[in-house]
Amino acid sequence: MNEDFKFFKESLGQEQQKELAEKVIKHRNDFRYFFIGRYLESLCTLFFYNIPSPFEKTRVEIALRSGYGVAYGKNKLGQDVVLGVVQSLINFNDPVESYYRGRYTAKDIKYIIPKSLRPPENYKEITFANDAKDGEFIVIYNKPINFTNDYKIIQHYADELSEIVASRYSLIIQSKIMTVLLGKKDDETMNQMISSIYNGNPFVKLAENFDVEDNVLTLDNTNLSSNLQQLKTEYQNKIAELNALFGINVLAVDKESGVSQSEANGNLGYVTANANIYLETRQQALNLYNARFNTHYEVKFDDNALGLLSVKGTGNGGKNENEQNDDNVDRNS
Repeated sequence: MNEDFKFFKESLGQEQQKELAEKVIKHRNDFRYFFIGRYLESLCTLFFYNIPSPFEKTRVEIALRSGYGVAYGKNKLGQDVVLGVVQSLINFNDPVESYYRGRYTAKDIKYIIPKSLRPPENYKEITFANDAKDGEFIVIYNKPINFTNDYKIIQHYADELSEIVASRYSLIIQSKIMTVLLGKKDDETMNQMISSIYNGNPFVKLAENFDVEDNVLTLDNTNLSSNLQQLKTEYQNKIAELNALFGINVLAVDKESGVSQSEANGNLGYVTANANIYLETRQQALNLYNARFNTHYEVKFDDNALGLLSVKGTGNGGKNENEQNDDNVDRNS
């Protein structure tokens, strides 16, 4: 038997034996784990670098989000490559000290390239101190000052979102429970009957002395639909808040809700400010490299990647075709 199928079958058997409350808790915890991992994966695709191969933006972004500085420059053969990482000194304790941190040399780099390609130890970082007149590599950072940790932000919203998802899952389960059966504590016959009904069995066997009127109550679940819609809206709002903190502007409301495009994008200034925290820091380092070696490297938000993080999932931040065209005109003007 295939090992994956065997594991799935065993897990399914165990899951059927769980209490409903345990299923909700497991569903919440699984979502939190999945969401954090997927969001971090998506952030690694957020920027587009027009730097030729062998530049690997995913590895660069992972290092930056993890708090490292990425050293990019000339290897021993004079080729432009990602040399490795340096331990970032940018912290929230003393931003002044981190600003005047001194100048890195090749000895400060934790290399990811083979030893045969590593540059001489006297290679130095390119800095603004002498207008990029000398040096062989730059250090790219995620943010200029690290007052907040990106992982902590994601974890905070993952906690909120997982509770919303758990509530939604609980309501879905409740929608299947239209009937309450009264019985004695630890009555296995009653427990089996409940399990049978929950799992979709259209009928159950009953003893002759089972009194339906005394032991069966019917519940009114007419409000479940509106409750699910409210949870969906709150989920979208939290996703929009999280995206805004990383500079991603999305439409956080349904188009049929009556909210205008201007109202939906009312926090665009806040979103832009957050985006510039990440974008300008990366571009400033590349500007140094461009000035030193007459290259034209730049970084920008990847429009395709923004679709991955969109609430609407349309690939254009939830905007319709005309609105997207307007944005493109503004961006190109």
